[in-house]
Amino acid sequence: MNDWNEDRLDRELNAMMEAIPESEELEVKIMRSINRRIRKSVMRTLALVASIILAAVLIINPLLNAMYINPYELNQKPEQTMLHVLRDYYETTHPYRELIGLEVKKKGFARYELGMQIADLTQPVHIGGSNVWCDINYGKYENLVTTDVPITHYANRFSDNWESQEEMIQKISELPRSAKIYLSVSDTAPKSVDELRSLPVTAKWMQVYQPNAAYNGGIALEMAALYTDDDEREDKTAEQLLEIYLGNLENLLNHPAIWTQMQLCDGRNTVYTDQILVETFEDAKTLSSLTSKNYCVYGQRDDVLHFLQENTLDVVYVENVRLW
Repeated sequence: MNDWNEDRLDRELNAMMEAIPESEELEVKIMRSINRRIRKSVMRTLALVASIILAAVLIINPLLNAMYINPYELNQKPEQTMLHVLRDYYETTHPYRELIGLEVKKKGFARYELGMQIADLTQPVHIGGSNVWCDINYGKYENLVTTDVPITHYANRFSDNWESQEEMIQKISELPRSAKIYLSVSDTAPKSVDELRSLPVTAKWMQVYQPNAAYNGGIALEMAALYTDDDEREDKTAEQLLEIYLGNLENLLNHPAIWTQMQLCDGRNTVYTDQILVETFEDAKTLSSLTSKNYCVYGQRDDVLHFLQENTLDVVYVENVRLW
C-alpha cells in the first residue's frame, strides 16, 4: 500500500475513466446489440413461417387436391372430362338446356371456381361468356349464381296437365302467326324417332321410353355446340342415337363425383338419387331402338296448332313463347 500514493491513485482512476466509452457511444453499442438480437428473432420467425407455407404448398395442397375431386385437372384438354360429363348430365336431365362451355379456376387447397355457359334453348343461343357460376370446395358444389337461365329441376313437366288440349289450342291460336312456341308434351303412346321427326314441328329432345326402369333419361335430337361427331344429331339413326344415349349414361356412371349432388329428375314428379341410374343403364342395354312418350317440340304458331290438332296428348306444357 505504500506504493499507492495520491498521485498514482489519480493516474489509475483517470486511466479507468478513459477506458469507459462515452455515453453516446455506449447507447450505439447497446442499440446495435438489440438490433442484432431482433434480426435473429425475426429471421427465425420468418424461417418458421416460410417452412409452414412451403409444407402447405408442397404437401397439404397436393394432398387435398388428391383427396377431393379436381375439376381443373379433369377439364384439361384433350379429354375435358369435366365438360363432357356435365354436358351429358344436362342433356340427360334438363330439356331445353345445354352446357356450351366450362372454365375452371384454381383457388388452392381443393377449392375451385366454375364458370359455365348454359344455354336456354328456347331462346336464341349466343356463344359467349359464362352465365352460371359456382364453387367446388372440398368436393362440394357451393354458392351457385345464375344470371339469365333457370337450371333447377321442374319435377312436373310431364305429369301435370293444368289445361285441356282444347284450351291450349284456343290460347295458341290467339297468338300472332310469327310466334314461335316451345312445348314439352306427354303423349298417349310412345313414338319412334322417325315418327318424331315427321311431325309438323321440330323435335328437340326426347325422354327415352323405358317402362321397366323407374328413371328415364333423355337425349337431345339437336345440339347447339358441336364438340364431337356424336353431337351432330340430325342425321343419326335411332340405333346410333341409342348408342349415344348409352354412352352418356355410362359416362355419368363412371364419374359420379362430378354430378351426383345435382340429383336426377325426369319430370314425372319424382327426384331420384344417383344409384337409380345403374338400373336405367342396364335396362337401356336391352333396348333395340328408341321410342318416347315424353318429348319436346317447337315451331311457328300454325305448325304447333297443326301438331296439337293431329295428336292426342296427356300433357301439354308451354316452355316459352317468342312473339317475334
